[in-house]
Amino acid sequence: MLHSHPPTLKLIPVQPVDSDALKTSRRQPPQLTENELARQTNDLTMQALAGGVSILEANFAATYLLDADTRYLTLGPFCGAQSELANVGVRMLQQATADLEALTGHVVTLTTVDRVKQCNAPMDAASAVCVPLVTQDTPIGTLWFLFDSPRVFDDSELMLIELIAGMSANYFTTSCNGGNQIVDDQLITMAQNWQQSRRLPINYSHAMWQVQGRHLDDTVISRNYYDCQQTEQGMSVSLAHSQGCSLEALLSIGVVGNTLQRMVAMTNDPAEILERTNACIWEGTAGAQFADALQIALDADTGRVTYSCAGEMILLVVTPDGIEVLENISPEIGIMDYGEYENRCHIMQPGDFLVASTECGFNRDRNWVDELQAITSASKSKMTVAKLIDSIESIQCDHDRQHLTTWAENDQAMLVMQYAG
Repeated sequence: MLHSHPPTLKLIPVQPVDSDALKTSRRQPPQLTENELARQTNDLTMQALAGGVSILEANFAATYLLDADTRYLTLGPFCGAQSELANVGVRMLQQATADLEALTGHVVTLTTVDRVKQCNAPMDAASAVCVPLVTQDTPIGTLWFLFDSPRVFDDSELMLIELIAGMSANYFTTSCNGGNQIVDDQLITMAQNWQQSRRLPINYSHAMWQVQGRHLDDTVISRNYYDCQQTEQGMSVSLAHSQGCSLEALLSIGVVGNTLQRMVAMTNDPAEILERTNACIWEGTAGAQFADALQIALDADTGRVTYSCAGEMILLVVTPDGIEVLENISPEIGIMDYGEYENRCHIMQPGDFLVASTECGFNRDRNWVDELQAITSASKSKMTVAKLIDSIESIQCDHDRQHLTTWAENDQAMLVMQYAG
Protein backbone atom coordinates (compact mmCIF):
# COMPACT_ATOMS: atom_id res chain seq x y z
CA MET A 1 0.00 0.00 0.00
CA LEU A 2 1.44 3.36 -1.05
CA HIS A 3 0.85 6.58 0.88
CA SER A 4 1.47 10.14 -0.17
CA HIS A 5 2.92 11.19 3.17
CA PRO A 6 5.23 9.66 5.75
CA PRO A 7 3.55 8.00 8.72
CA THR A 8 2.50 10.16 11.65
CA LEU A 9 3.92 8.94 14.96
CA LYS A 10 2.41 8.87 18.42
CA LEU A 11 4.83 9.23 21.29
CA ILE A 12 4.55 6.35 23.73
CA PRO A 13 4.78 7.63 27.30
CA VAL A 14 7.43 6.05 29.49
CA GLN A 15 5.72 3.40 31.64
CA PRO A 16 8.15 1.91 34.18
CA VAL A 17 7.15 -1.29 35.93
CA ASP A 18 6.68 -1.02 39.67
CA SER A 19 7.95 -3.92 41.76
CA ASP A 20 4.84 -3.81 43.92
CA ALA A 21 2.66 -4.56 40.90
CA LEU A 22 -0.57 -2.62 40.96
CA LYS A 23 -0.78 -1.67 44.63
CA THR A 24 1.28 1.46 44.13
CA SER A 25 0.71 3.26 40.86
CA ARG A 26 3.44 3.59 38.27
CA ARG A 27 2.56 7.31 38.20
CA GLN A 28 4.70 9.10 40.79
CA PRO A 29 4.70 12.61 39.33
CA PRO A 30 6.31 15.67 40.87
CA GLN A 31 4.05 18.02 42.76
CA LEU A 32 1.36 19.28 40.40
CA THR A 33 -0.69 22.42 40.63
CA GLU A 34 -4.41 22.18 41.27
CA ASN A 35 -5.15 22.90 37.62
CA GLU A 36 -2.64 20.29 36.46
CA LEU A 37 -4.18 17.68 38.76
CA ALA A 38 -7.66 18.50 37.47
CA ARG A 39 -6.46 18.21 33.88
CA GLN A 40 -4.74 14.89 34.60
CA THR A 41 -7.87 13.51 36.29
CA ASN A 42 -10.02 14.63 33.38
CA ASP A 43 -7.69 13.07 30.81
CA LEU A 44 -7.39 9.73 32.61
CA THR A 45 -11.13 9.49 33.19
CA MET A 46 -11.92 10.36 29.58
CA GLN A 47 -9.49 7.69 28.38
CA ALA A 48 -11.15 5.06 30.59
CA LEU A 49 -14.59 6.13 29.35
CA ALA A 50 -13.37 6.00 25.75
CA GLY A 51 -12.10 2.48 26.28
CA GLY A 52 -15.51 1.45 27.59
CA VAL A 53 -17.32 3.15 24.71
CA SER A 54 -15.14 1.25 22.24
CA ILE A 55 -15.40 -2.17 23.91
CA LEU A 56 -19.14 -1.92 24.57
CA GLU A 57 -19.87 -0.13 21.27
CA ALA A 58 -21.74 2.50 23.26
CA ASN A 59 -22.92 5.85 21.97
CA PHE A 60 -22.00 7.95 24.97
CA ALA A 61 -20.49 7.76 28.46
CA ALA A 62 -20.46 10.44 31.15
CA THR A 63 -19.71 11.00 34.82
CA TYR A 64 -21.92 13.11 37.09
CA LEU A 65 -20.55 14.43 40.37
CA LEU A 66 -22.53 15.33 43.47
CA ASP A 67 -22.22 18.83 44.88
CA ALA A 68 -21.35 19.41 48.54
CA ASP A 69 -25.03 19.72 49.49
CA THR A 70 -26.00 16.56 47.54
CA ARG A 71 -28.67 18.48 45.66
CA TYR A 72 -27.25 18.58 42.16
CA LEU A 73 -25.36 16.37 39.75
CA THR A 74 -22.84 18.21 37.60
CA LEU A 75 -21.43 16.82 34.36
CA GLY A 76 -17.83 15.67 34.72
CA PRO A 77 -15.56 14.00 32.15
CA PHE A 78 -17.50 12.41 29.28
CA CYS A 79 -16.92 10.70 25.96
CA GLY A 80 -19.14 10.36 22.91
CA ALA A 81 -21.24 12.31 20.44
CA GLN A 82 -21.34 15.77 22.04
CA SER A 83 -23.83 17.05 19.46
CA GLU A 84 -26.39 14.66 20.90
CA LEU A 85 -26.11 15.98 24.43
CA ALA A 86 -29.42 17.04 25.88
CA ASN A 87 -30.07 18.38 29.37
CA VAL A 88 -26.81 17.09 30.76
CA GLY A 89 -25.04 20.09 32.33
CA VAL A 90 -26.47 20.33 35.84
CA ARG A 91 -29.26 18.00 36.95
CA MET A 92 -31.34 18.06 40.11
CA LEU A 93 -30.68 14.91 42.11
CA GLN A 94 -34.28 14.78 43.30
CA GLN A 95 -35.48 14.37 39.71
CA ALA A 96 -32.73 11.95 38.62
CA THR A 97 -34.57 8.70 39.30
CA ALA A 98 -31.93 6.28 38.04
CA ASP A 99 -29.09 8.21 39.69
CA LEU A 100 -30.87 8.12 43.05
CA GLU A 101 -31.21 4.36 42.83
CA ALA A 102 -27.59 3.94 41.72
CA LEU A 103 -26.35 6.06 44.63
CA THR A 104 -27.88 3.53 47.03
CA GLY A 105 -25.45 0.96 45.64
CA HIS A 106 -27.38 -0.53 42.73
CA VAL A 107 -26.54 -1.11 39.08
CA VAL A 108 -29.46 0.34 37.13
CA THR A 109 -30.09 -1.18 33.69
CA LEU A 110 -32.57 0.51 31.35
CA THR A 111 -33.24 -1.75 28.37
CA THR A 112 -35.96 0.21 26.52
CA VAL A 113 -36.54 3.76 25.32
CA ASP A 114 -39.51 4.11 27.67
CA ARG A 115 -37.45 3.09 30.69
CA VAL A 116 -34.71 5.55 29.74
CA LYS A 117 -37.27 8.37 29.65
CA GLN A 118 -39.09 7.30 32.81
CA CYS A 119 -35.86 7.28 34.80
CA ASN A 120 -34.78 10.74 33.56
CA ALA A 121 -31.57 9.68 31.87
CA PRO A 122 -29.33 12.64 30.92
CA MET A 123 -30.03 12.16 27.21
CA ASP A 124 -32.27 10.19 24.87
CA ALA A 125 -31.12 6.64 24.23
CA ALA A 126 -32.49 3.23 23.32
CA SER A 127 -30.89 1.67 26.41
CA ALA A 128 -28.59 2.72 29.22
CA VAL A 129 -26.74 1.68 32.38
CA CYS A 130 -26.16 3.84 35.47
CA VAL A 131 -23.75 2.84 38.25
CA PRO A 132 -22.46 4.68 41.34
CA LEU A 133 -19.07 6.36 41.65
CA VAL A 134 -17.78 5.45 45.12
CA THR A 135 -14.55 6.42 46.85
CA GLN A 136 -13.67 5.28 50.37
CA ASP A 137 -17.21 3.90 50.80
CA THR A 138 -18.69 7.33 50.01
CA PRO A 139 -20.81 7.92 46.88
CA ILE A 140 -19.48 10.90 44.91
CA GLY A 141 -21.59 10.64 41.77
CA THR A 142 -22.74 8.36 38.97
CA LEU A 143 -21.47 6.94 35.69
CA TRP A 144 -23.71 6.57 32.64
CA PHE A 145 -23.30 4.48 29.50
CA LEU A 146 -25.91 5.10 26.81
CA PHE A 147 -26.60 3.11 23.63
CA ASP A 148 -28.41 3.86 20.38
CA SER A 149 -29.99 0.39 20.18
CA PRO A 150 -31.90 -1.76 22.69
CA ARG A 151 -29.50 -3.89 24.74
CA VAL A 152 -29.80 -6.70 27.24
CA PHE A 153 -26.61 -6.43 29.26
CA ASP A 154 -24.69 -9.54 30.28
CA ASP A 155 -22.59 -9.92 33.42
CA SER A 156 -19.31 -9.23 31.62
CA GLU A 157 -20.57 -5.91 30.24
CA LEU A 158 -21.83 -4.81 33.65
CA MET A 159 -18.52 -5.84 35.25
CA LEU A 160 -16.68 -3.63 32.78
CA ILE A 161 -18.91 -0.64 33.51
CA GLU A 162 -18.42 -1.11 37.26
CA LEU A 163 -14.65 -1.42 36.72
CA ILE A 164 -14.57 1.86 34.79
CA ALA A 165 -16.62 3.49 37.54
CA GLY A 166 -14.07 2.24 40.08
CA MET A 167 -11.17 3.53 38.00
CA SER A 168 -12.85 6.91 37.55
CA ALA A 169 -13.53 7.25 41.28
CA ASN A 170 -9.89 6.31 41.92
CA TYR A 171 -8.73 9.10 39.60
CA PHE A 172 -10.82 11.62 41.53
CA THR A 173 -9.39 10.32 44.81
CA THR A 174 -5.88 10.57 43.37
CA SER A 175 -6.50 14.20 42.51
CA CYS A 176 -7.51 14.90 46.10
CA ASN A 177 -4.36 13.12 47.33
CA GLY A 178 -2.03 15.34 45.35
CA GLY A 179 -1.54 12.96 42.43
CA ASN A 180 -0.31 9.89 44.34
CA GLN A 181 -2.37 7.04 42.94
CA ILE A 182 -2.99 3.95 45.07
CA VAL A 183 -4.97 1.07 43.57
CA ASP A 184 -6.82 -0.87 46.27
CA ASP A 185 -7.55 -4.61 46.41
CA GLN A 186 -11.21 -4.16 45.50
CA LEU A 187 -10.35 -2.44 42.23
CA ILE A 188 -7.83 -5.16 41.35
CA THR A 189 -10.46 -7.82 42.11
CA MET A 190 -12.97 -6.06 39.86
CA ALA A 191 -10.40 -6.06 37.05
CA GLN A 192 -9.66 -9.76 37.56
CA ASN A 193 -13.36 -10.67 37.55
CA TRP A 194 -13.98 -8.79 34.32
CA GLN A 195 -10.97 -10.36 32.66
CA GLN A 196 -11.99 -13.88 33.71
CA SER A 197 -15.50 -13.29 32.37
CA ARG A 198 -14.03 -12.62 28.92
CA ARG A 199 -11.32 -15.28 28.81
CA LEU A 200 -12.48 -18.40 27.03
CA PRO A 201 -10.26 -21.48 26.70
CA ILE A 202 -9.17 -22.30 23.16
CA ASN A 203 -8.86 -25.96 22.24
CA TYR A 204 -10.04 -26.18 18.68
CA SER A 205 -9.83 -29.17 16.35
CA HIS A 206 -10.20 -28.92 12.58
CA ALA A 207 -9.80 -31.58 9.89
CA MET A 208 -6.35 -30.18 9.12
CA TRP A 209 -5.45 -28.19 12.25
CA GLN A 210 -5.46 -28.32 16.02
CA VAL A 211 -5.17 -25.04 17.93
CA GLN A 212 -4.70 -24.63 21.67
CA GLY A 213 -4.25 -21.40 23.62
CA ARG A 214 -2.58 -20.91 26.96
CA HIS A 215 -2.20 -18.05 29.43
CA LEU A 216 0.53 -18.05 32.05
CA ASP A 217 -1.66 -17.74 35.14
CA ASP A 218 0.81 -16.46 37.74
CA THR A 219 0.05 -12.81 37.01
CA VAL A 220 -2.35 -10.51 38.84
CA ILE A 221 -3.86 -9.17 35.63
CA SER A 222 -3.00 -10.18 32.09
CA ARG A 223 -2.54 -7.75 29.21
CA ASN A 224 -2.93 -10.49 26.60
CA TYR A 225 -5.63 -11.47 24.14
CA TYR A 226 -6.00 -14.45 21.86
CA ASP A 227 -8.80 -15.81 19.72
CA CYS A 228 -9.45 -18.43 17.04
CA GLN A 229 -12.35 -18.13 14.61
CA GLN A 230 -13.39 -20.46 11.81
CA THR A 231 -13.66 -18.83 8.38
CA GLU A 232 -14.62 -20.00 4.90
CA GLN A 233 -10.92 -20.29 4.05
CA GLY A 234 -9.90 -22.11 7.23
CA MET A 235 -9.14 -20.49 10.57
CA SER A 236 -8.19 -17.00 11.67
CA VAL A 237 -5.95 -16.81 14.74
CA SER A 238 -5.24 -13.62 16.71
CA LEU A 239 -2.72 -12.88 19.47
CA ALA A 240 -2.17 -9.44 21.03
CA HIS A 241 -0.38 -7.87 23.99
CA SER A 242 -1.00 -4.32 25.22
CA GLN A 243 1.88 -2.15 26.41
CA GLY A 244 2.20 -0.65 29.86
CA CYS A 245 1.77 -1.95 33.40
CA SER A 246 -1.52 -0.68 34.74
CA LEU A 247 -5.27 -1.14 34.76
CA GLU A 248 -5.32 1.13 31.72
CA ALA A 249 -3.36 -1.54 29.83
CA LEU A 250 -6.16 -4.00 30.64
CA LEU A 251 -8.67 -1.69 28.95
CA SER A 252 -6.26 -1.27 26.04
CA ILE A 253 -6.13 -5.00 25.33
CA GLY A 254 -9.93 -5.10 25.55
CA VAL A 255 -10.16 -2.39 22.90
CA VAL A 256 -7.58 -4.02 20.63
CA GLY A 257 -9.09 -7.49 21.04
CA ASN A 258 -12.62 -6.34 20.24
CA THR A 259 -11.37 -4.41 17.22
CA LEU A 260 -9.49 -7.45 15.92
CA GLN A 261 -12.65 -9.53 16.28
CA ARG A 262 -14.66 -7.05 14.23
CA MET A 263 -12.01 -6.88 11.51
CA VAL A 264 -11.77 -10.69 11.25
CA ALA A 265 -15.49 -10.72 10.43
CA MET A 266 -14.76 -8.44 7.45
CA THR A 267 -11.69 -10.06 5.90
CA ASN A 268 -9.41 -13.09 6.21
CA ASP A 269 -6.29 -11.23 5.06
CA PRO A 270 -3.93 -10.90 8.09
CA ALA A 271 -2.17 -7.71 6.93
CA GLU A 272 -5.49 -6.07 6.09
CA ILE A 273 -6.89 -7.03 9.50
CA LEU A 274 -3.95 -5.35 11.23
CA GLU A 275 -4.12 -2.31 8.96
CA ARG A 276 -7.84 -1.83 9.66
CA THR A 277 -7.34 -2.41 13.38
CA ASN A 278 -4.55 0.15 13.45
CA ALA A 279 -6.74 2.67 11.62
CA CYS A 280 -9.61 2.14 14.07
CA ILE A 281 -7.33 2.60 17.07
CA TRP A 282 -5.61 5.65 15.55
CA GLU A 283 -8.79 7.40 14.41
CA GLY A 284 -11.08 6.27 17.23
CA THR A 285 -11.84 7.81 20.59
CA ALA A 286 -10.24 5.15 22.75
CA GLY A 287 -7.23 7.16 23.86
CA ALA A 288 -3.62 6.07 23.55
CA GLN A 289 -3.80 2.35 22.79
CA PHE A 290 -0.50 0.67 21.92
CA ALA A 291 -0.18 -3.07 21.37
CA ASP A 292 1.79 -5.83 19.71
CA ALA A 293 -0.41 -8.08 17.58
CA LEU A 294 -0.02 -11.18 15.43
CA GLN A 295 -2.66 -12.25 12.92
CA ILE A 296 -2.51 -15.71 11.31
CA ALA A 297 -4.61 -17.36 8.58
CA LEU A 298 -4.52 -21.18 8.49
CA ASP A 299 -5.56 -22.62 5.13
CA ALA A 300 -8.37 -25.17 5.35
CA ASP A 301 -6.99 -27.52 2.69
CA THR A 302 -3.20 -27.22 2.86
CA GLY A 303 -0.37 -26.46 5.29
CA ARG A 304 -0.14 -22.87 4.09
CA VAL A 305 0.21 -20.32 6.88
CA THR A 306 -0.20 -16.61 6.11
CA TYR A 307 0.75 -14.23 8.89
CA SER A 308 1.33 -10.56 9.61
CA CYS A 309 2.79 -8.97 12.72
CA ALA A 310 2.59 -5.60 14.47
CA GLY A 311 5.34 -5.04 17.00
CA GLU A 312 7.41 -7.88 18.41
CA MET A 313 6.02 -11.39 18.79
CA ILE A 314 7.62 -14.81 18.99
CA LEU A 315 6.70 -17.03 16.03
CA LEU A 316 8.45 -20.31 15.35
CA VAL A 317 7.96 -23.63 13.59
CA VAL A 318 8.81 -26.83 15.46
CA THR A 319 9.63 -29.83 13.25
CA PRO A 320 11.41 -33.16 13.78
CA ASP A 321 14.46 -31.59 12.10
CA GLY A 322 14.69 -28.47 14.23
CA ILE A 323 13.13 -25.12 15.08
CA GLU A 324 12.82 -22.23 12.66
CA VAL A 325 12.18 -18.71 13.97
CA LEU A 326 9.99 -16.76 11.53
CA GLU A 327 10.61 -13.08 10.84
CA ASN A 328 7.74 -10.99 12.17
CA ILE A 329 8.66 -7.42 13.22
CA SER A 330 6.59 -4.40 12.09
CA PRO A 331 5.28 -1.18 13.72
CA GLU A 332 3.08 -1.63 16.79
CA ILE A 333 -0.67 -1.12 16.67
CA GLY A 334 -1.54 2.51 17.41
CA ILE A 335 1.91 4.06 17.04
CA MET A 336 1.47 5.33 13.44
CA ASP A 337 -1.48 6.42 11.33
CA TYR A 338 -0.75 3.50 9.01
CA GLY A 339 1.36 0.43 9.59
CA GLU A 340 2.39 -0.85 6.16
CA TYR A 341 1.76 -4.37 7.41
CA GLU A 342 2.82 -7.16 5.07
CA ASN A 343 1.78 -10.77 4.70
CA ARG A 344 4.39 -13.50 4.96
CA CYS A 345 3.83 -17.17 4.18
CA HIS A 346 5.15 -20.48 5.40
CA ILE A 347 4.26 -24.00 4.24
CA MET A 348 3.83 -26.48 7.07
CA GLN A 349 4.45 -30.20 6.67
CA PRO A 350 2.16 -32.80 8.29
CA GLY A 351 2.99 -33.02 11.99
CA ASP A 352 4.70 -29.61 12.16
CA PHE A 353 3.85 -27.18 14.96
CA LEU A 354 3.51 -23.40 14.78
CA VAL A 355 4.08 -21.59 18.09
CA ALA A 356 2.96 -17.98 18.52
CA SER A 357 3.81 -16.26 21.80
CA THR A 358 4.07 -12.84 23.35
CA GLU A 359 7.66 -11.85 24.09
CA CYS A 360 7.13 -11.73 27.86
CA GLY A 361 7.79 -14.80 29.99
CA PHE A 362 11.17 -15.88 28.61
CA ASN A 363 14.64 -15.07 29.85
CA ARG A 364 16.39 -13.05 27.17
CA ASP A 365 19.80 -13.93 28.63
CA ARG A 366 19.40 -17.62 27.82
CA ASN A 367 18.83 -19.27 24.45
CA TRP A 368 15.49 -20.85 25.26
CA VAL A 369 14.93 -21.81 21.59
CA ASP A 370 17.94 -24.14 21.81
CA GLU A 371 16.63 -25.47 25.12
CA LEU A 372 13.24 -26.15 23.54
CA GLN A 373 14.96 -27.89 20.63
CA ALA A 374 16.82 -30.14 23.06
CA ILE A 375 13.61 -31.03 24.89
CA THR A 376 11.54 -31.74 21.78
CA SER A 377 14.26 -33.71 19.97
CA ALA A 378 14.82 -35.90 23.04
CA SER A 379 11.13 -36.74 23.39
CA LYS A 380 10.65 -40.52 23.38
CA SER A 381 6.94 -40.33 22.60
CA LYS A 382 5.03 -38.61 19.83
CA MET A 383 4.86 -34.86 20.36
CA THR A 384 1.38 -33.36 20.79
CA VAL A 385 0.13 -29.80 21.21
CA ALA A 386 -0.35 -30.35 24.95
CA LYS A 387 3.15 -31.86 25.35
CA LEU A 388 4.74 -28.99 23.43
CA ILE A 389 3.00 -26.46 25.68
CA ASP A 390 4.27 -28.37 28.73
CA SER A 391 7.79 -28.29 27.28
CA ILE A 392 7.66 -24.53 26.80
CA GLU A 393 6.34 -24.01 30.32
CA SER A 394 9.08 -26.22 31.76
CA ILE A 395 11.65 -23.77 30.37
CA GLN A 396 9.87 -20.93 32.15
CA CYS A 397 10.00 -22.89 35.41
CA ASP A 398 13.72 -23.56 34.93
CA HIS A 399 14.22 -19.81 34.76
CA ASP A 400 12.53 -19.38 38.15
CA ARG A 401 10.34 -16.64 36.73
CA GLN A 402 7.59 -17.60 39.15
CA HIS A 403 9.71 -16.01 41.90
CA LEU A 404 9.72 -12.58 40.28
CA THR A 405 7.65 -9.91 41.97
CA THR A 406 7.02 -7.95 38.78
CA TRP A 407 3.77 -9.20 37.30
CA ALA A 408 4.47 -7.72 33.86
CA GLU A 409 7.50 -9.97 33.34
CA ASN A 410 5.41 -13.09 33.95
CA ASP A 411 2.58 -11.94 31.70
CA GLN A 412 2.72 -14.33 28.76
CA ALA A 413 0.26 -16.00 26.40
CA MET A 414 0.78 -18.41 23.54
CA LEU A 415 -1.03 -20.33 20.84
CA VAL A 416 0.21 -23.68 19.55
CA MET A 417 -1.05 -24.92 16.18
CA GLN A 418 -0.39 -28.34 14.65
CA TYR A 419 -0.91 -29.19 11.00
CA ALA A 420 -2.37 -32.70 10.75
CA GLY A 421 -2.15 -32.91 6.97
